[in-house]
Amino acid sequence: MKVVKLNLIVVAAVMAITVLPSCRKEAVKPPVVQEDPKEEEVSMLGYWEGTYSFGDGGLNLYFAIEIISDTELTIVNSDKEVLGTGTWTVTENVFTAHYAYEQSPEEVYSLAAKFDQEARTLSGSWGEGLSTDNGNFYLEQQ
Repeated sequence: MKVVKLNLIVVAAVMAITVLPSCRKEAVKPPVVQEDPKEEEVSMLGYWEGTYSFGDGGLNLYFAIEIISDTELTIVNSDKEVLGTGTWTVTENVFTAHYAYEQSPEEVYSLAAKFDQEARTLSGSWGEGLSTDNGNFYLEQQ
């Protein structure tokens, strides 16, 4: 009887040694969540230079702007002297702006263009008042 009890104790001890450690709970680490890489915000600030036209004529007249803040721009000549001031926005790669020349601040002009982030260009049309049907323009960020 003692041998049976001893065998039972040995079997129980062996089972306890092999089974109990497998029941031990390890700390569960939460999965690492990687955030989607955000598109790098592209700065519009700086000097933009190009040309404009009247009507359907060729883009042969000098035109330049300097975007000086998140909402403000200036119209500049080839010497970067300020000729006028205005405001601008970009929504879903559509650039719009409204400005007036210092010599005639009551005459407002408007720009509407496609903003190509990769090429760093603005290509669109301009007009008097809120219209943008007087001609075309093209600007490259310098």
